Amino acid sequence: MTTAIVDFHALLKAVVDKVGKYKVYNTLRHDKNTADRWLDGGQPEDSRDIGGLIRLALVNGIEITKYQTFTPIYDFSPELSYEDNMFAGPPELNWVWDRQDEPPTHRFNVSDFILDCPLGVGAGPLTGNDTYTITMLNLGFIGPTTFKTRRAGFKEGLEKPQIAFVLQPPALLDASSGRPPEVLVTCRRSDIRGIPEIVNSMGVPSEAAAVWQKQYENVKNHPRGKCVGLSVMGEDTREKTIKQDFQEAIARAQEMAPPFIELNVSCPNLKGKDLYRDPEMLREICAAAKQQIKQKSLLFLKLPCVLPLHLPALLKACGDLADAMVFKNTVRVRPVKEYKDGTRIPAFLGREFGGLSGPSTFPLTLRGVREIAKLRQQLGQKFAIVAVGGIQTAEDVAKLLEAGACGVQAVTTPMFDPLLALKVRYRLRELIDSTRQSRDAVEMQVGLLTPRDEAECMALSEASQAANEVRQRNADFSYATFTRKWNVWLQQRSSNLPGQAQRLRASRRKIDWIRDFTS
Repeated sequence: MTTAIVDFHALLKAVVDKVGKYKVYNTLRHDKNTADRWLDGGQPEDSRDIGGLIRLALVNGIEITKYQTFTPIYDFSPELSYEDNMFAGPPELNWVWDRQDEPPTHRFNVSDFILDCPLGVGAGPLTGNDTYTITMLNLGFIGPTTFKTRRAGFKEGLEKPQIAFVLQPPALLDASSGRPPEVLVTCRRSDIRGIPEIVNSMGVPSEAAAVWQKQYENVKNHPRGKCVGLSVMGEDTREKTIKQDFQEAIARAQEMAPPFIELNVSCPNLKGKDLYRDPEMLREICAAAKQQIKQKSLLFLKLPCVLPLHLPALLKACGDLADAMVFKNTVRVRPVKEYKDGTRIPAFLGREFGGLSGPSTFPLTLRGVREIAKLRQQLGQKFAIVAVGGIQTAEDVAKLLEAGACGVQAVTTPMFDPLLALKVRYRLRELIDSTRQSRDAVEMQVGLLTPRDEAECMALSEASQAANEVRQRNADFSYATFTRKWNVWLQQRSSNLPGQAQRLRASRRKIDWIRDFTS
């Protein structure tokens, strides 16, 4: 049975109103009678026609969100465990992409890791095994994608239930103490509308290495599998054992030659050591991992959701070792359920904490990316930034890219909106261009310093040509960078003051500007 991810008839009417019946039946390769039957309430016999209609709507700029059902593609039943869901696998969604042309691509560079889309899926249930991961790749999530965190050995998930839905999202940006806030939750999906906030308490389960290695091999051999890296972790309260645990997990990951290995150094629902509180030890783990990997894979470091005041120490410790910082893990909270008499108890038996994910965490992600980008520049570091947490829309992706991220990962929203990547890929260029125009309009108020002689006029012409070439290769190159580089050069050049004999420096060539703009 096809998962109803859109209201077919409502979407069909919207598409017909926009492009006409002829365009619909011609594009979907049906006759007029078939289209008329659909408009009269009939259902398509082939679900791939629904996928074709979705694509036709996106190509023609129709906002399809209001026609989606947000039926989850992951079973949140409280009596099911993570392992149960992995065994069952995702619903059949081949019809969404089968027989369709490849959607628009947007090339992005994540630390020399070139991808056709900035949006991937973060480590979580939707990358929990090969069938789930391949489903997400086929749905267009071909940005930096991370196979769910694995261990060197087998680890079973925590006791059921493992997932709850937030009834009252906390005001996360207002938190200043770092103490996990209390959140009221329910295990009934029916109590929540739209895309919910989720608290998970799974405990980072993992199959034995030989099992997950085989699953990852299947992913890697998929035509789009080149964007998928591996996440690993070590866990213990003893320093020596944590390091050994990481080394063993990295060794198992390295055997698979992934494009990147992500170190998951903090899980909110585990009782082990919070490594972000010990930057010196974290540096030792990252340095050992870098040595172990030996340039065969990129090293990604997944940061916990920490207050901005903790970020400088973390980046000073590890920013020169990591190829990319992934910000952020889920937010540690204290989930509780409430009885009718007002009594509150922990939502998960025997566990005080859980990891919050969902739309309410987006402001934290955006603030963190901006802060990390600023600190990266101050520290003279070169790591890439991969943003994860709370992404719901193409607009969210564009905001994070503008803030300094070069890749974005979604985790919760794709469980309810499997069309997110398609919507991003059809709208992203428009959103990036719009954002850049708004940014440039503001930045141009500062203005360029004016050329003072013929040589400087020639230099400005060469600089403009260089900027155009650089921007074609790097969409993030901004007018502000052009202005700053030009003004610095002009200020350093000798001024031709009246009445003073001076030796004027020569003009500057395009190749020199390109070197300056890309350094």
